Amino acid sequence: MITIVAILQAINVLLVVQSSSGLQNQKTDSKYPDGTFNNVPIYLRKSADFHSSAHCIGETHNPDTAWMYRSCHFKNLCFDTSTKDFFLVKGPTEKDFQQRRKHYPPSFISTSTIPNDLTLALGGINPRWNGTDFNQGIHKVKWSPKIVDAPPKDYYMLPDNAVFVPFHSLAAHNVGHLLWDDLYAIYLLLSDFGFLASEKVLLRVDTLPLLYGTCEMRRKKAQRCAQNYEKFLPLMGIDPSTFSTAKHAKQSPASPTIICAKTAVAGLGMLSDHGLKDHGWNPTVDGPVQNVGRGSMLYQFRNFMLHNLGFPLIPSGNNPFRILLSAHSSGEPERDLDFQAQHQRLHSAFPSADVQIVEFAQMSLMDQISLTSQSNVFVSTCGGGAMTATFLPRGASLILLYSEQGGFDFASFNLTGGPAYLDSDLFNNAGYLQVHWIPIGTINTVHGLDSLEYLIRHEMDVAANGI
Repeated sequence: MITIVAILQAINVLLVVQSSSGLQNQKTDSKYPDGTFNNVPIYLRKSADFHSSAHCIGETHNPDTAWMYRSCHFKNLCFDTSTKDFFLVKGPTEKDFQQRRKHYPPSFISTSTIPNDLTLALGGINPRWNGTDFNQGIHKVKWSPKIVDAPPKDYYMLPDNAVFVPFHSLAAHNVGHLLWDDLYAIYLLLSDFGFLASEKVLLRVDTLPLLYGTCEMRRKKAQRCAQNYEKFLPLMGIDPSTFSTAKHAKQSPASPTIICAKTAVAGLGMLSDHGLKDHGWNPTVDGPVQNVGRGSMLYQFRNFMLHNLGFPLIPSGNNPFRILLSAHSSGEPERDLDFQAQHQRLHSAFPSADVQIVEFAQMSLMDQISLTSQSNVFVSTCGGGAMTATFLPRGASLILLYSEQGGFDFASFNLTGGPAYLDSDLFNNAGYLQVHWIPIGTINTVHGLDSLEYLIRHEMDVAANGI
C-alpha cells in the first residue's frame, strides 16, 4: 500500500528532476546569457553554418550618388569590439553566384547580393560638409561593412528579437538635429524594413573622419551629445544604458571580441528631415521639397514617441484652451525672446485661456511633452528650440517667428539678406499641424502684437468649429 508520505516523496523527486532538466534545457537553448554588450544580453556561439545576407533599398543606379540614398537590412552583421570594424560573412551560394555573374556587364546591380555595392551614408548628410577643408567632405560619411569569406570561430549573438542599428550622428549636441536628423531618420529606417516593434540596439559610430558640427569635433560637443542621448533615447523606447559609441562600447566578458546581430539596419542619408538640403537658411537655392508626402509619417513618429513614454496620443478635452510661448528657445540674440509683451497682450485678450510662458530647456523631457501634447497653440522662434512642437496634438497651431534677413549661404559663408525659415521643409509638411510664419522683426510692435492676437483668435475659431 502506497502511503501519503511515499506519494509526496515521489512528487518531490519528480519536481527536482523536472527543474534540473529545465535548467539544462534553458542553458542548451541559450536562455541564459553568456555576457553583455552595453548591458544587452549576448549569447556565445560557434561558427557552424554561419553566413550573412543583405537587402538594400533606395538604389538610384547612379554609382556616384547611390550611396547617399541607399538603406540596407543585414542578416548576421558583426562588429569587432577590438578593431571597431563591421563585417558580413559571404555564404556558399554567394560565392557560386559571384563566379557566374562575371558574364553580366559591369552595370549589373542587385539589391540583395554580397558583395554588390553595399556602400551607404551611415548618418544624415550636412550640405555644409561640401568642401575640401579638414572638417569637410561629404564622402566621409560613406560607409560599408567589410566582406569576409570565413565566419569567426567564436562569437556572441545579440538576442533574436533585437535589431542592431549602427549610425553616425549629424549634430546631436543640438536637440533639433538629434530629433529630426538622427532619431526621425532611424525611425523611418526601422519602419521601412518593418522593425519598429523590435528591441533596438543603437551604436553611434564615432570612428569616421572628422566633420563639421558632429559630436566628434570637440570634447564639449561629445559631452553634450552624450547628455542629449541620455535624455531623449527613451522617446525611441530605448534604455540609455544600452547605448554607447563604437569607441566606448562595453563588453563582458571581453573575449571573443565579435558581436553579431541576426538583424541589423543602416543607411540614414536621405531619411533625415532635409536630405541634401540645408535647414531653410537659404530657401531660394535649397532645391526641391524633401518631406512632401511624409505628413502621415511625421504624425506616426510623434505618436510612436508618445506611446513609448506612456502618454495619451489624443488630448483629454478637459483642459482650457492652452497657449504656450516658448521663451529663450535659442542662444542666438536675435531669436532669444522672453515673450513678456506677447504674454501680457494674449492674457488680456483671452482671459479664459491658459496662456503660459515656458522655458523648455529648464524642464524635464516628460514635463515638456506632458504640457505640449495637451496644448492648442505653440509660439516659438524657429530653429532647434522649436523641437518640442513635434509633440503638439493633431489640429494644434504652430506659430514660428523667423528672421527676415537672417538667411545664410554656407557655400560662401555670406548672409543672403533673405529670410531664414529654419526647418520649414519639415514643419510645412507636418499635416497634423497648422503652421504659420511671422517675421521676428515686428513681433514687439503694435502691429505685430495685433497680428499675433488676431491670428490666435482665428485659430481659436477654427478649433471651436472643427475646421
